[in-house]
Amino acid sequence: MTIHFIGGENQAGKSWFVRALVEIIAVNSPRTIVADASIDKKIGTIYSPTFNRSYELQFSGDRPLAADPLLVYGNEWEIVVKIPAQARHYFLKWLHDISLEETDIDCRYWFVSRGKDDYPSEILEIFKERCFLVENQYYLANFQLFQQPEFDRNRTVKLPAFTRDPILIDRIERSGLPLSAFSERSQTIDRSRIFRFLQPLRESEIFNRKYC
Repeated sequence: MTIHFIGGENQAGKSWFVRALVEIIAVNSPRTIVADASIDKKIGTIYSPTFNRSYELQFSGDRPLAADPLLVYGNEWEIVVKIPAQARHYFLKWLHDISLEETDIDCRYWFVSRGKDDYPSEILEIFKERCFLVENQYYLANFQLFQQPEFDRNRTVKLPAFTRDPILIDRIERSGLPLSAFSERSQTIDRSRIFRFLQPLRESEIFNRKYC
C-alpha cells in the first residue's frame, strides 16, 4: 500500500488537496484513511473520525516515536497524512530516524505550493522521484513569475481553484462530510463547483497512469 504525505506552507491549500486526494484514491481503494497531524484534526475527523479520535499522530520533539505506527498501518491501508507547516523540522527528523529508503512501503510526498520558490530541497532529496509539486491555482500569477526549474514538471499537478465563497466553505466545513457526500445533498450550483474541482485531478496523468 502507499503512504501519501501532504506538506506545504500555512494557508497553501493542504486541506483541500487532502480532500481531493482521498476521494480519488478511495474510489479504487476502500481501505483508505486520513492521519491528520494538525492540532484541530479537522480533515481527519471528516474522513477518518474513529481513527483520528484514537490515534494522536504527532511530529514533535516531545513524542519522537508517535508517528511510527504509520509504518504498520501502511502495510494494509492507503494512508493520507496531513502535515502542518510548523512540524516540518520534526517530520524530517522522523524520516531520517526511520531510514525511509529502507522501508518496503511506497511513500510519496506532495508539496502544496503558493507559487513561490518555497519547495523544501531536503524533502526533494529524500523522496526523489516520489516527490510531487501541487500548484494551487489560486496563486496562478505567482507560478507565472516564480519557477522551480530543479523540479520535474512531469511530477507536477495543478490543484484547481475551488471557491472563495465563505458561505459555501462554511457549509462544507460545518457539514462534517466528505465532498462527495456533501455534493449529493447540496444545491446544483454547489455540486457543479465540486465537480469542476475534482474532475481535473481525476483526469490527471499523475493519478491515472503513474502513481495512484
